[in-house]
Amino acid sequence: MSAEQKRSVSEAFLDAMPDAVFVIDREYKVVYANRAAKHSLSIEDAAGMYCYSLFHGYEEPCAVPLTECPVRAIFETGAPAPLIRSHIGADNKMKIHEIAAFPISIGYPPLIAYAGLIVKENGAFSDERLVHIGKMAALGTMLIHIVHNLNSSMYVINNYIGAIKKQCEKGFAKEAIMENFAKLSNAAKYGCGLTTTLLDYMRSANGDIQKIFLKEAIEEIAEIFSSAFAHLNIKTKFDFPVNGAFVERRSILTVLFCMIQNAVEAMDAGGTLSIALSGNEVTITDTGRGISEEAKKMLFKPFFTTSSKGTGLGLYITKLAMEHMGGEIFMDSKEGEGTKVRLVFKEHK
Repeated sequence: MSAEQKRSVSEAFLDAMPDAVFVIDREYKVVYANRAAKHSLSIEDAAGMYCYSLFHGYEEPCAVPLTECPVRAIFETGAPAPLIRSHIGADNKMKIHEIAAFPISIGYPPLIAYAGLIVKENGAFSDERLVHIGKMAALGTMLIHIVHNLNSSMYVINNYIGAIKKQCEKGFAKEAIMENFAKLSNAAKYGCGLTTTLLDYMRSANGDIQKIFLKEAIEEIAEIFSSAFAHLNIKTKFDFPVNGAFVERRSILTVLFCMIQNAVEAMDAGGTLSIALSGNEVTITDTGRGISEEAKKMLFKPFFTTSSKGTGLGLYITKLAMEHMGGEIFMDSKEGEGTKVRLVFKEHK
């Protein structure tokens, strides 16, 4: 089969898919869109258009966090980025889109040249399906944070290796060299800790139920968000002198991740995030923008969000996950002052 025949077969296969498929290059230009994609956007051809213009009507690349742009996430982290989006369509009905983004590499050594997007439009979901896609979206966001922190960790490790090499060449004292070795070791342990968190989460996603103390779960999630805290000028106060309840790892990591992500997004101008553990109760407090009285009435309902970037599934998934663990969630918020979340668990035996 010639190269041209292979191309024709590939395009025919993609055009036969019911879901929209886009291929986007590093300049955010669409280089390919299948028949379903063009139909969904009511256009004859999308090739050559910028994705931010095509999807959002923007004139410049989207100024959103990495976790909200699957295309940018692919190019900066190389990690697949699932995303859920919902909006009210022209027919006044809720439209739910599952977006799967994946890297397309060419050459040797492989270079990520394109980002592939598969966009699936869905109608109503069962609670079980909503929980699944919500957890997958949380996993995708968590993965992006972990990969970003790992990249930072590798940069630090490389710097210490370079410093040690220079110290050895210049005959520095053993004590000075060993000091940098200790820092190098700490950076490596930090990277290993991040990968362990991800692997444990993936094992539990595959049915291998693992449990963890609340204190350990808080420490793991805080480590994942560490770079975000510094970058966004967010001060942290941690207070967890006890282990707390012994709960399902994947569920508690999902809950903590969603709650802390919400707090971080609410403090886009900076602020203070406090996480405390007392007995079997976790308290997460932020000094962000808070929640209006009107919005409070809709909390924990699927697809309700006060953010243009959100899916509206975070609090809903959190509530279901807490119920699954035999716990409860309470929220107290005042607009302009911040939010306090209480996660209450039963006594562990």
